[in-house]
Amino acid sequence: MDTLPATRKRILIIEDDGDECDLMAQHFSPYFDITGFADNYDKLIGLLQPNHLPQIILTNLNLPRKNGLEILQELKGNKAYQQIPVIIMSVSFPDFLKIQAMQLGASACVDKPELYNHYETFCKNIYQLTLQ
Repeated sequence: MDTLPATRKRILIIEDDGDECDLMAQHFSPYFDITGFADNYDKLIGLLQPNHLPQIILTNLNLPRKNGLEILQELKGNKAYQQIPVIIMSVSFPDFLKIQAMQLGASACVDKPELYNHYETFCKNIYQLTLQ
């Protein structure tokens, strides 16, 4: 039987698909305190409150304007945010992009589920990653 965390880490999610945000809100809530959803870099920066930073940032790779790798570079290049672990997710995630993401400072690269009914397992796996 799975045990839920006594204290939940704060996670901020960057995703531009509203249906996926709804699924993540539902399935991440037992494991994390979701501090917000952003659909692009500018909204992300607006959600980053200096006295209440997330402990994890989960970003989609494929986003409009700045993609997940560009967001990762921006965060790792900013002293205020560079210590926050960033996990990058994508449905289509070739190995060369995973290698590039890890070289840029990603904490992990994960494959996003293609089917909505796999989100419960996906969210549980993200939580397991944060325990390491």
